[in-house]
Amino acid sequence: MSTALDRATRSARWRWPVPFRAAVVAAACGVVVATARTTLSTPPDALLIAFLLVVVARAVPVAYSREKPITFVAAFVFAGALIANGPAAGASALLVHLAWALFARRGGRGYMLFLGAQYTLAAVASWAALSAIAGAQRLAETSATTVLAMAASGVVFIGVNGLLVAVGNIGTRYGSRSYGASVLRITAMAYAASFPLALLTAVAYRSSGYAVIPSLAGVLLVCAYAVRLTVENRLLAAHMRAVEALGRSCATEVRPDEPLRRFLALTRDLVASHRAVLWTADDVGGSLRPRACYPGDVRQEDGSEGEADGLLAEALVRHKPMIVPDLRRDPRHRGALRAESWVLCPLHLHGRPLGVAQFVRGASRPFTRAEADRLQALAPQVSVAFESARIRHLMLRYANLATTDGLTGLMNHRRCQETLAEEVQRAARYGRPLAVLMLDLDAFKQFNDTFGHPQGDALLRRVAQVLRGSLRASDHIARYGGEEFMVILPETTREEAWQLAERVRRNVGEASIEVDDGRLVHRTVSIGVAGYPDDGSTAADLVQKADAALYRAKRAGRNRVLSA
Repeated sequence: MSTALDRATRSARWRWPVPFRAAVVAAACGVVVATARTTLSTPPDALLIAFLLVVVARAVPVAYSREKPITFVAAFVFAGALIANGPAAGASALLVHLAWALFARRGGRGYMLFLGAQYTLAAVASWAALSAIAGAQRLAETSATTVLAMAASGVVFIGVNGLLVAVGNIGTRYGSRSYGASVLRITAMAYAASFPLALLTAVAYRSSGYAVIPSLAGVLLVCAYAVRLTVENRLLAAHMRAVEALGRSCATEVRPDEPLRRFLALTRDLVASHRAVLWTADDVGGSLRPRACYPGDVRQEDGSEGEADGLLAEALVRHKPMIVPDLRRDPRHRGALRAESWVLCPLHLHGRPLGVAQFVRGASRPFTRAEADRLQALAPQVSVAFESARIRHLMLRYANLATTDGLTGLMNHRRCQETLAEEVQRAARYGRPLAVLMLDLDAFKQFNDTFGHPQGDALLRRVAQVLRGSLRASDHIARYGGEEFMVILPETTREEAWQLAERVRRNVGEASIEVDDGRLVHRTVSIGVAGYPDDGSTAADLVQKADAALYRAKRAGRNRVLSA
């Protein structure tokens, strides 16, 4: 729910496309006016057929790829250009899209005008190419040369139309590589099915007139049905991939937020959105807070709490998705500044609300019920994946607490004993050396009595920090009890361990801790060293010998290292 992301999205969408699209619309209107005489001279029946082809193709979308409707409009504007002429087909396209922009609820008005304008310019360009290739005197014929010229003009139509679409989408979400590729695949398939049919329609009409229209209408339905099945099959495949990925999260993921981010990323293949945020319900107060966001990271900014307290809170108690066609016009949310469409999918598990998945895009393309149902079909999987990851995370955290000292973060006494027994067994099996260090802070009781127990705890944490920085990654460090520490050194002889112990003693003595009055206080440590197998063949023997060496060091004056 990032307002910075909103600003970036709006500036990217409107800085470039609006003036370009306005220029295309103006150019199309100019072409229509300039060629009005040619349009009016078209036979009425051909003009009517061209107009009806555009109307039917515009009114009946073949399928929806993400939120973009896939239609046969382009192909049948081209067919109208072949049946009547380019200016007539272009005028029909512009008129139909103008009416659609004024009266249709779905689709931005400016974008619909741009569609009509780009089809107009493409139709005029393809007609000009046909006239140049075949010759004006042979356009009424249906010879092989003319059919080839028609096919070539179709290539011109597709090229001009595609160029206008590409340039008009620069800086918009349609211009992104991932989004553009997904829509382009479906559009190319629709073009591959519809343009040959449009060419066949024009050729058949020139030869047989109206008699061929019913049979071609049947072929059109078959092609449209095939494209729709392909789109639905791809959506089903994307849904199955999402289910599989969420299933893997159930089995392996230990980070609770990861299934939520993965869910939001996977839904990009099912539904187009500018951004998606997953809000989770607080176990204590039931309030909603953002937990995952795609794209980008969650950033709680001004305005998001108001949205959470309104529509999101209402969606949380529902069992079906809630669609908001236009946020600014929704009476339940006052003061919205953005013309956005929302779909809010509640997440529940065992009758308990977990959160709400919020998907946002521009109000010019409001979410449909089919898209909401696609998202809601994944709600049970993401709920289970999130709860499984959360439980696994808690189990690992509690297991870690059972083996970790809460003050220093080092191994506790129990885990230290287990690790030492394992290392002794490994050393015995492979005949490798092993060493143990026992450390004790000098005059720790006196430090506590002087500066207080909180400062004593800070001193223990500081010593633990020094130990981590002084030893190797393969060494095991534990708080053995009180002010005592143990270090287990695999693959280390007693002589090498003594050298490491000297380094630790020196580093601890040089380290300091700041007490309450601002003074820097230094403390020392005494260390006893024992090695396997010289000083003992069991874990208990090594601990006993290292402990005895430690107390000899303390009796000898402290701040020194002695071997067993």
